[in-house]
Amino acid sequence: MAKPKTTTTAKSTGTLFSGERVVYLILFALAFLLYANTIGHSYALDDRAVTFQNKFVQQGIGGFPEIMTTFYWNGFWEANAGLYRPMSLLVFAVEWQVAPNAPKFYHFIQVVMYALTCVLLYRLLRRLLKDYSKMLVLIATALFIVLPVHTEVVANIKSLDEILSLLFFILTMGQLLNYSDNQKPLSLVWASLLFYCALLSKEGAVLYFPMFALALFYFTKNTLRQIAIIMTPLAVIGLLWFLQHSYVIAHAPTQADAYTYQDNALIAISKEFSMDRLATATGIFGNYLYKLIIPYPLSYDYSYNEFPGTSFANPAVLLTLAAIIGLLFIAFRQLKKKTLLSFSILWFFITFLLTCNLFVLIGATMADRFLFIPSLGFCLAVGWLVSR
Repeated sequence: MAKPKTTTTAKSTGTLFSGERVVYLILFALAFLLYANTIGHSYALDDRAVTFQNKFVQQGIGGFPEIMTTFYWNGFWEANAGLYRPMSLLVFAVEWQVAPNAPKFYHFIQVVMYALTCVLLYRLLRRLLKDYSKMLVLIATALFIVLPVHTEVVANIKSLDEILSLLFFILTMGQLLNYSDNQKPLSLVWASLLFYCALLSKEGAVLYFPMFALALFYFTKNTLRQIAIIMTPLAVIGLLWFLQHSYVIAHAPTQADAYTYQDNALIAISKEFSMDRLATATGIFGNYLYKLIIPYPLSYDYSYNEFPGTSFANPAVLLTLAAIIGLLFIAFRQLKKKTLLSFSILWFFITFLLTCNLFVLIGATMADRFLFIPSLGFCLAVGWLVSR
């Protein structure tokens, strides 16, 4: 007897443009055209330090060994700021190999990388937020693309480190979801390698580690034990990266420089922790929140005395403090319900921890680029509110 015929359905190949290719193309075009005007620009600000005045980048591929074994600014000057971000420098070295001293080409690559990252972000969110509407994801991604505070990141060649950091987060999260679905160890291997690339892009990527775990908790059916198992190889990679980072900085020809008020105006208030310094940092945090909603004025630099020292008697500081407490209260109150609003708030605060100056002083008072990664939480929250 002949076997009965069985019907089969075509399965998605999982390629970049499978399924929603029109949406992908529209999002890519939106991101590219929005910043296409920057392609004709020359170098700006710190661009010179990572391109035409960087002796390692100018060696092209031949500069890879020095880039991988020295601190971030070593190809430009001897000032050691304690940074180790070789990934973007490797990209610049390749670009220099292809087109030496061609800022228009570098800006073109920057815009393409931004557009590609936004498309992949949409793709990841569609997969991660499968229980939410497509419109929510579309609104959140489109808002992320057009958010004015991203201008510094896309228009400044040096800020490729921010774009690469987000790109590797997206790719890592995708592999973690693959493992969650198919339990294939190779997915965890890829996730670990991609997380390592994110860490080599920018130190702040270490804060992706808790966000990976939270994303698995909020949007998958994995138990806490399963999440812990999934996160173990990433924890090992994080430790190895930390040891590598520490070794490079410790064995640099010059010791790490201490920041001054010329780097971060909060140091002019107090070198040690003080309530006035905390109040001023809280006020600056309020400016970040304000710029997400009303992005004017934007600036390439917020230096000394842009934000004069203040105290907790300042109404604006108290308002900001109330907003922070209120948002965190909502996030933790809805933690057990695993709401998207809760995740969005936690994404904003966790990815902003190292650059908000509330806990550690960094080498800048304030910068629009510091909102690039955290702003995704804002965009998700807006998408959730609008879709409701």
